[in-house]
Amino acid sequence: MSPARAPTSSFAAVLVLLLGLVAPTRGWAQAATTTCVTVATDRGDAEGLLRLVRSELDRHSSHRSVDPAREACATHLRIEIIDVREGRFLTARMSESVPHRERIEGNDARALEAALERALVIVLHNDPRRLVGPERDHWLARQGTALRRRGQTLLGAELAQTTAYVDGRFDFLPGVALVARREVDDWHLGVRLSAAWDPGAGVADHARLTLTAGGAVEVEHFFDGLADTSLFAGGGVGLDVQRFTGPTRYLEPGDTGAATEVVVALAGRIGIELFRTADARVRLFGQVALPVMPSSDDDAGVVDAWVPTATLGAGVVY
Repeated sequence: MSPARAPTSSFAAVLVLLLGLVAPTRGWAQAATTTCVTVATDRGDAEGLLRLVRSELDRHSSHRSVDPAREACATHLRIEIIDVREGRFLTARMSESVPHRERIEGNDARALEAALERALVIVLHNDPRRLVGPERDHWLARQGTALRRRGQTLLGAELAQTTAYVDGRFDFLPGVALVARREVDDWHLGVRLSAAWDPGAGVADHARLTLTAGGAVEVEHFFDGLADTSLFAGGGVGLDVQRFTGPTRYLEPGDTGAATEVVVALAGRIGIELFRTADARVRLFGQVALPVMPSSDDDAGVVDAWVPTATLGAGVVY
């Protein structure tokens, strides 16, 4: 028998694909948060105070002052100077966060700058937008937020019949799958572990697929997410382990053997899900899995073919 080839390139390829799927919707480093500035003072130097605040704000790499007439503001900074009998105070506030107050120790410009500097260090560091990261307003970010906050986790199992066309003949393999998915509104993100095998398969005079197993990440969309019964469609990407038996072409005539291949596969799935408003849901589905590369046994020559699979099955999730 020929040993299984090391699937180094296959694992590397699927790792890149999976990282693309689970990559965060924010970059590794946050860009400077665009900030609109307003000032309030009883003195007649509001314009000068506004320029001073903007200048001090721009010294911080985390925030950038902008003109609201030209650019959208992700957050707002309000600076207010209050003169009372007990002294002068500077109050700073980021959007709806708790304001921070500093006493201005003196009447000169240097005292004002010192109080402003201390206040900005505190309020900018505690800006809620920065603490959670400035969310980008695009579809993927909105769906990711909804999935985390409102998503429902479901677990399930499936029974299926898988068919493959190998060496001019069809092979039929019964199988099972375990699924876990996170659903929100009319779509879900899931993980599937599946296996299908022919328990009575022996070595024949032609190549046969006797086992296919693997894991995949998948996304599915329901055409009516609020209905009790809904059609769905989706796709996924993952690793498939395929085991073949049959005659060897590179060894002695009449020899037989087995070969195990690991391939990256793309899958498409359609079906119908019933009882979606109940605790346990039933689904019927059909799936086609397309390897991105052929299965090729370079040691013994048991198989050298591109082997897609088709699956019909039923399952329950709860």
